[in-house]
Amino acid sequence: MCMILGGRVAEKIFLGDITASAQDDLQKITHMAFEVCTNYGMNPVIGPVRYGGSQGQKEHFQKPFSEKTGEMLDSEVRKKDDHGRSQPDACTPHGETGRR
Repeated sequence: MCMILGGRVAEKIFLGDITASAQDDLQKITHMAFEVCTNYGMNPVIGPVRYGGSQGQKEHFQKPFSEKTGEMLDSEVRKKDDHGRSQPDACTPHGETGRR
């Protein structure tokens, strides 16, 4: 996730802001977080359970889980997403924005 978001960090450093071109990065990490949480069983809260088809989010399937489980999935995907977004910023010196 950190590597995918490198472009966002570069924009923040060199342009001082994040542009719309980084939208694809967000889509990729959200999809990755969804897969980790729902299909790979790699989330400690959800556990080793698989929700969804072989294509995960790309499939239009009827959810085989309750609303409560859906809310838990949303929460865990959001946590993983937020954590992934916070990591690339840790690689930059504090307060570094704008061109040198």
